[in-house]
Amino acid sequence: GVLSAFFAVGAMIGLSVYLPLHFEAVLGLTASQSGLALIGFMGATVAGATTAGRIMVHVERYKRAAVVGMAIGTLALVMLAIWPTQLSLVGVEVVLVVAGLGLGTVYPISTTAVQNAVPPHQLGTTTGVLNFFRSLGSAILVATMGAVFLATAAARVPGGTSVQAVILQGGGEGVDFGPLFCPVFWTAAISSALGLVFMILMKELPLRGHNHPPAIEAG
Repeated sequence: GVLSAFFAVGAMIGLSVYLPLHFEAVLGLTASQSGLALIGFMGATVAGATTAGRIMVHVERYKRAAVVGMAIGTLALVMLAIWPTQLSLVGVEVVLVVAGLGLGTVYPISTTAVQNAVPPHQLGTTTGVLNFFRSLGSAILVATMGAVFLATAAARVPGGTSVQAVILQGGGEGVDFGPLFCPVFWTAAISSALGLVFMILMKELPLRGHNHPPAIEAG
């Protein structure tokens, strides 16, 4: 559960850092428009987390919500990696909403499952470890995406043009920004897929205090 959150949350935070740059460089949005375009992704993440949390109350196989959600979210990120420039703004928003809904499911499922797997007196320690690895995953994935992005940019920038000019100022004529983000989205998709794998491997223990309908005895 901790490793699943590590990769899934890392992918989400990494995307939230580099998506605005993609909106500006590839789709031609302004800085304020890029911020508004990010609302769909972040709002969908909250919606996915809320929905998964409510599902947990009513089902016994609570892990399935996260497994299905993360699988769909990973497929959405793969689509974004395959077509980084072919999708319109509306298409990108639809893909990001689907990805956000999927990645959001890992929040309540991983938190509840990890806390449920330890004795009550270890809840504080366990929650602290989970939050630490979420933050660590975010930091590592943001750094990884940045390294991949800069390496791709350096390979595609014409001689004599600085990478900083291309990225920050739009300099470097003849540079296609779309392929620069392709490996970034693949990194997010792979990270989400790893989170899905660890969610599948996570043992699904019965939830403490989970109420089930009483069995009707014969006679």
